[in-house]
Amino acid sequence: MINSEFPKDTKNYKLTFRLLFYIILCSSIFTLIGTIIRLHDDYSKDIKEINSGRPETGISGLPLYSGYDKKIICIWHTGPR
Repeated sequence: MINSEFPKDTKNYKLTFRLLFYIILCSSIFTLIGTIIRLHDDYSKDIKEINSGRPETGISGLPLYSGYDKKIICIWHTGPR
């Protein structure tokens, strides 16, 4: 039979939950710090790429299809005159 009585030694349970709480808290903090570092690194690389003048970032939103004529691309990008 299962004893449904609450254990009398609750001090160990409190210590267990406190330890679990601190482990989860530290893990979350380390994960947050790692994510911030990674995002900052990716952001810095993207800014350097944009400032370097690479052709892929020159005209945003321009589809790279070989079937577009130069005149159609100009009208699509600047609008009709």
